[in-house]
Amino acid sequence: MSSPSKRREMDLMKLMMSDYKVETVNDGIQEFFVDFHGPSESLYQGGVWRVRVELPDAYPYKSPSIGFVNKIYHPNVDEMSGSVCLDVINQTWSPMFDLVNVFEVFLPQLLLYPNPSDPLNGEAAALMMRDRPAYEQKVKALNENHLKEFDYIWSSSTRLPPPLLPTLPSYMYSLPRVSVPHRNLVIKVEKDLEMEKHGRKPEPNILASVWRFLRRCLFLVLALGPMPNHIAFIMDGNRRYAKRRNVKEGTGHGVGFTTLTSICQYCYEMGVKYVTVYAFSIDNFKRKPEEVQSLMDLIKEKIDELLEEESIVQKYGFRINFWGSLDLLSEPVRLAAEKAMTHTANNTGPVLSVCVAYTSTNEIMRAIKKSCARKSFRTQGYVNCDGESVCEDINGCVTVADLEENLDTADCPDPDIVIRTSGEARLSNFLLWQTSLSHLQNPNPLWPEFSLRNLIWAILEYQKIYPYLEERRRLTKKEN
Repeated sequence: MSSPSKRREMDLMKLMMSDYKVETVNDGIQEFFVDFHGPSESLYQGGVWRVRVELPDAYPYKSPSIGFVNKIYHPNVDEMSGSVCLDVINQTWSPMFDLVNVFEVFLPQLLLYPNPSDPLNGEAAALMMRDRPAYEQKVKALNENHLKEFDYIWSSSTRLPPPLLPTLPSYMYSLPRVSVPHRNLVIKVEKDLEMEKHGRKPEPNILASVWRFLRRCLFLVLALGPMPNHIAFIMDGNRRYAKRRNVKEGTGHGVGFTTLTSICQYCYEMGVKYVTVYAFSIDNFKRKPEEVQSLMDLIKEKIDELLEEESIVQKYGFRINFWGSLDLLSEPVRLAAEKAMTHTANNTGPVLSVCVAYTSTNEIMRAIKKSCARKSFRTQGYVNCDGESVCEDINGCVTVADLEENLDTADCPDPDIVIRTSGEARLSNFLLWQTSLSHLQNPNPLWPEFSLRNLIWAILEYQKIYPYLEERRRLTKKEN
């Protein structure tokens, strides 16, 4: 039988492998934080909480201690400390359980079936028994507020957003109202900031390092087969993601941007040189004006984030392209896009191409116009009986090579894989010219839910069909 310390390590690693975001405290394995999403079909659907977990020395024979960091309104959760009643945990805990059970079984059951007869939050219990509709309305209202708080303060790490840091005096971190979990996180933030201030890197996260090492091993095994050079994504499902969780539409796009940064990092680690994403179609301008403006604001915000010092662009040397009719964008977005392309033009890392204000038919039309302008094309030709265009001056004709030289994608190879999330099997006017020999895939997860597991599966599917694709490419090249 494995020792308690070994069991803690195994269970924590298993939790991380299950796509949960885990943040350790002081690089230990006995205390850590996990991002938990409210269960579907519950009052807490769409909410996101940071849960603090402490593993006792006798774990797994003794149950873990669990507490919510950001506020949650529930009869069986203490409103001030966020603690969950130990009696509730002990009644269901078994040494055969692991940490994944806590977040996939115990906490969902707790939120789905509150017990007002044994409360830690007397106010919530009383309101639930006295006026159930009012209780449900209050829970949903608080969930929306706490989701905003979570997105703003606890986004992807314990680090506070840079714009907020200068406005917080140091004494605010020690206010009595701040609970123990908050203080632990703030201490970590202050420690990292102090080290950066003196030119030293923050202490590494041991578990994060182990996870990076495991990814590297996994990618080395994956690289034994043929690897794609270019992967294109149709990022479908952001609005449905928000709708299913009863949150604002912009939230889905924000989570989708986080997914994009993660996928770009994985592609870099795998050695994928080109990543292309379909961000905004010309047809999307037909949506409601307020929705279009909201998306434009979000695009500009995310472009600015990509240029920040700690972004993946700076870390991995990404070169950014923006493809499409950029003149259709609002001026702030267009200027931000042009700045990003100029700023990263000399980067030698992977290439991230963002299709915005784009459709493939528009791209082809623009390429034809450019080809004609460059060749000083004059309409001197005619059409024969077979419908073929014939030019009196062969040097004036636009060839396939001319057209391809003037496409937005001229400097990039054709995609090896095109992935459209959410299970849809349509290209929606995306890279129609370039994808005739690409492997098209339509996984079911919505774009914000797309994970490393889905990406690896897509590459395995590509490797399985690779001989057929290569044969088709060889025959096409021979015919041409």
